[in-house]
Amino acid sequence: MPLSPFSLKRLSALTTGRNTSRLSIVIVIALCAGLLLPALIGGMALTSLRQAQIDKEMESHLQDKLTLLVKSLADPVWNIDTAGTATIAESALLDPSVVRVTIRDPANSLILQVERPDRRSGTSRSASLPIVANDTAIGSLEVETDDGLRQREFQADRRAYYLLIVGMFATSLTLIVISLRKRVLRPLRRLMDFSNQLSEGDLEHPIDWSQPDEIGRLAAQLDRMRARLKDSFAEQQAILNNVQVGVIFARDRIIQLANRHAEAIFGYGPGEMNGQLSRILYLSEAQFIEVGARAYQAVATTSGSYEEELRLQRRDGTTFWALLRGCALDPAKPQGGSIWVFEDITEKRHAADQLRLAATVFENTADAVMITDAEHNIVAINRSFQLITGYTEDEALGRGAELIKPMIDGKDAYAAIVHDLETQRHWQGEVWNRRKNGELFPVEITITAVVGRSGAVERHVGVFNDVTFRKAAEEEIRKLAFYDALTRLPNRRLMLDRLGRALTSSARHHRHGALMLIDLDNFKTLNDTLGHDVGDQLLIEVASRLQNCIRKGDTVARMGGDEFVVILEDLDASGLAAMQAESIARKIQNQLNEPYLLNLAVSGETATTGSHRCTSSTGIALFIDNSVSVDELMKRADTAMYQAKAAGRNTLRFFDPDMQAAVTARAALEIDLRRAIEEQQFVLHFQPQLDADDRVIGGEALLRWQHPIRGLVGPNEFIRAAEETGLIIPIGQWVLDTICQQLAVWSATPALAQLSIALNVSARQFHNADFIFHVIAALEGSGANPQRLKLELTESLLLDDIEDVIEKMNMLKELGTGFSLDDFGTGYSSLSYLKRLPLDQLKIDQSFVRDVLTDANDASIARTVVVLAQNLGLSVIAEGVETEGQRAFLIANGCRAFQGYLFSRPLPLADFEAYVRLRSS
Repeated sequence: MPLSPFSLKRLSALTTGRNTSRLSIVIVIALCAGLLLPALIGGMALTSLRQAQIDKEMESHLQDKLTLLVKSLADPVWNIDTAGTATIAESALLDPSVVRVTIRDPANSLILQVERPDRRSGTSRSASLPIVANDTAIGSLEVETDDGLRQREFQADRRAYYLLIVGMFATSLTLIVISLRKRVLRPLRRLMDFSNQLSEGDLEHPIDWSQPDEIGRLAAQLDRMRARLKDSFAEQQAILNNVQVGVIFARDRIIQLANRHAEAIFGYGPGEMNGQLSRILYLSEAQFIEVGARAYQAVATTSGSYEEELRLQRRDGTTFWALLRGCALDPAKPQGGSIWVFEDITEKRHAADQLRLAATVFENTADAVMITDAEHNIVAINRSFQLITGYTEDEALGRGAELIKPMIDGKDAYAAIVHDLETQRHWQGEVWNRRKNGELFPVEITITAVVGRSGAVERHVGVFNDVTFRKAAEEEIRKLAFYDALTRLPNRRLMLDRLGRALTSSARHHRHGALMLIDLDNFKTLNDTLGHDVGDQLLIEVASRLQNCIRKGDTVARMGGDEFVVILEDLDASGLAAMQAESIARKIQNQLNEPYLLNLAVSGETATTGSHRCTSSTGIALFIDNSVSVDELMKRADTAMYQAKAAGRNTLRFFDPDMQAAVTARAALEIDLRRAIEEQQFVLHFQPQLDADDRVIGGEALLRWQHPIRGLVGPNEFIRAAEETGLIIPIGQWVLDTICQQLAVWSATPALAQLSIALNVSARQFHNADFIFHVIAALEGSGANPQRLKLELTESLLLDDIEDVIEKMNMLKELGTGFSLDDFGTGYSSLSYLKRLPLDQLKIDQSFVRDVLTDANDASIARTVVVLAQNLGLSVIAEGVETEGQRAFLIANGCRAFQGYLFSRPLPLADFEAYVRLRSS
């Protein structure tokens, strides 16, 4: 019986599932053949046997039927009972296999025949027997049977049989397939998946099932193989990842595997290199191609190896030196698989370079290098060692390091150095070594122990250099740092240090000391007239004389320029100390006053010796302890020295508190002056100047200081300090600016427009390089008329650089500014200079005007000044006019302009303007 399509699909689904495999199809076909063929053969054999049985049964049934009918028909036929015969014959047809019953007489004539022709559907067969009655044949009986019914029954049985076989086959096959799939195919598929897992390198996941059969044992063996492979691969991977070189497996120049060290070398994360073209390792495409050509050509040879040092590139673009080694798995097919080993040799190359450099330095350094073993025996020396010590390599090697006999402070230092090396493994310092010829020389040496891996000292490396010349240079530098280069005396720095030590010693031993500050008088004149070379000769001789005048233990130093310092220590009690200091100071002055024989010749000329005398001014400050600082003591000596100069030079002065009070007051005054400039505390007062007709022609601007505490301060109290400190320049500039602005204001008022203002200019202000520019700026900035500005100069101004004075006066004269020579006749008056100066006016000093009526000399001087001015074409003005008699005398002698208390005291600006308006009215 054929299988339905559904049964085939179901069977296929049961056997293979959705993913049919060749193995499962073969197994199903084999199972089908094994089950179906025996069933078919058995069915065929059973059919044949059943057919034979049916034939036999039909034949036996036919004979039995004939025999039974013959017996039954004997009487009716004998008795010629037609009805009875017919009944018996009809009853025979009740058997469905009987087709026909024929009764004939002995003559073979038909007696009776009943027939069912519709029953002929199979194989018909017939048989006949004689009908015997009383042992006499009375006729014959023929019966025909047909096996169609039996055949149909047989077909039905055979169909049921085949259906049973098919059902049994399908059931068996289904059970077999289910069992096969569960017990064979599914485990086999799992084994196949597991083998695929292993082939893909997944050794982490074991088989998750087991069964107690051959497949289960095979699976267990495969899992054990996986575990062993995992362990083996883990060991190999551990070896691969812990080897200190980069290893890359490549196929067709594509990286298949890179160990961790390779990833670290090239700067990639775990697994990031896998699958990338090895081009990422090279600096350029050209290098990638060239190195690849050389490498694969090398690994394709019989030896199958390649090695080269080259620069490669990291992921971040930085480069490094690498040693590349490689080999092919199959030299015949190098692209099919190759192993490449990378080693970062940047440090090795650097170390090699350093070793070469060290070797070069060792042989060529100027420092001597000596290497000893742990027992301090010399094992190596360099060329400089031989040059410095005089020992050759053959003479030094194998001998002890004491060969050079190091000494410190004249004592053998070798044992101490060895002891320090054993305890500290390092020694550094300065020693005296001995050359081969016995000469001692200073060295600066550093010795370091070289420790091996075991921690024990293996070598000692000593490096030293001959510092003979450096010592000499240091001594020279020390002299330059602490001694004056010209006189070789201690300089200011060393002097201050010794002074500090002297103060400390004085306090410790309660002994007096003295500080002398000596300044050469008029030394600048010598320098300016005879030149600095001659001045240097004088300073050298002064230094020599000073050293000859002091005691051993005292100090002579040069402060700079023409100033010298003498420090006297260990003096007696205060009164005696002053006497001792004065005695030494007098001795020094006497020595310095002696003539100096100096070479006056200009460089290159024949020597010309000349005699020169030079005096000195000395300030002395005593000390007993360190209660007074070094700076304070220096200030005291300086103050005393300036007092000596003020006393006429060539003398000495001791410091006293009154001097210090004056100095302190002057310092406070300087501070107040600076604050006054910043806060503009100055004001101008104006003293009217009148002509002979009592008309106001101008005024003299006089500076006053509106002090916030002291009130109005006159110029006599601060002008000298301003001159000495240089503050006169900004003060004078303010005065100049203020006067020019006031002239500009007056120019708009008819009653004041014709006034001129006289302004006192100090020598320091006038000699300032920017003075002319200050005047021009003040005039232009204010718009004042230059002809209304009169600058009063003193005779002291003419003492310095008269040519420069004349040049500046001429330049200002071109602007229209006028000049008046103040205090004429009281100072240095030179008629030769006077006639060259572009003056407009001479001012008779009030010292001559005061006694002009009572002192014939003052009257004569006043008349002479007037006559001189008239002869030079200059106007004259007299200051300090206080009486009408003085005014009358001056008018009678030709003086036409005056100022003084007779007319008015100096007035504030508003009062001055009121005075002018009053006089004008």
